Amino acid sequence: MWLPMVALSKLGRYDIVRVLGKGAMGTVYEARDPNLERRVAIKTIAVHGLSPEGVEDYEARFR
Repeated sequence: MWLPMVALSKLGRYDIVRVLGKGAMGTVYEARDPNLERRVAIKTIAVHGLSPEGVEDYEARFR
C-alpha cells in the first residue's frame, strides 16, 4: 500500500496511535481497530523510486 509522507491519524478503519519503527523498506504503526476493540500493528511498504508496474507487483504480493 502506498502512503504519502504525511502525519497519519487514520488508515482505513484503523486509528493510528504511533510509529513503532521506520526503515528503508517501510514503516510499522501501532493502531487501534475499533471494530475488534484491540491494538494491531500495520506495516506499510516504501515504494518510492519504483515504476508503476513495480508498485502493482508489490501490491499483488502482499495482498
